[in-house]
Amino acid sequence: MVHLLAALLLCLSQEEIQVDADFPGGNVIVDKIDGDTVSVHQDLRDTGTKWFYWQFRVRGAQGRRLTFQFTTTDAVGVLGPAMSLDGGDSWN
Repeated sequence: MVHLLAALLLCLSQEEIQVDADFPGGNVIVDKIDGDTVSVHQDLRDTGTKWFYWQFRVRGAQGRRLTFQFTTTDAVGVLGPAMSLDGGDSWN
């Protein structure tokens, strides 16, 4: 009984992962989220070429290690991704 309760609490404590581009400059299409693996591709909108620049937001991932699969292009350059952990005040 204790193990069942602990498992239930663990499930309830994990937020659902949300990935979106619902902000100015955001441009991603989420193909699927399967556990801790997120499959995405660039939203090229009305352009005919692939962009070097794109951004998206991830919520509900605190304490989790996610894997991002880019499904249509090699989306991350040789210097790696730029990340902000403080709402865009600083970038690494």
